[in-house]
Amino acid sequence: MGLFEKEGWTNYAEAGSRFWEVYEDENSLGQSLEIGSFRSGDAASISWLISPKIDLQSLNNPRVAFRTSTSFADDSSLEALVSSDWDGQIQTIKSATWLPLLARIATKDDDAQIFVDSGDLNLNFYGNALYLAFKYVGSGKTAQDGTFELDDFRTFEK
Repeated sequence: MGLFEKEGWTNYAEAGSRFWEVYEDENSLGQSLEIGSFRSGDAASISWLISPKIDLQSLNNPRVAFRTSTSFADDSSLEALVSSDWDGQIQTIKSATWLPLLARIATKDDDAQIFVDSGDLNLNFYGNALYLAFKYVGSGKTAQDGTFELDDFRTFEK
């Protein structure tokens, strides 16, 4: 359906030509986001999707949750990362401190296009504000050209 563009979100291709896109089909939870390097021809694909800054000061016991699925994930990967020191500028993404968020993310071992829940993830340990990133790594090579889907991203209090 096209490139994902929403105010406050950063959709950035560090390497390669692929960006996060909006899609809809019978397996999605309505409109979802996807990233993949299938038939890209890129030697490497590194694509970031970064949330707007999340202010945690006014939240009591803040949490985040989301759902992911795969389509032929192969040896491509998707990880969820958190930064409390990124300044929101594309040129500083690589120099910011990004910590792994211990989330359940779909892998090649999961059934294709079946969404799995990340779990109810505690954000209390990351300071007063943070950015949440989804980082995809793949390539145009058959063994590393899988697709990942993301949906139902939400922050809330518990």
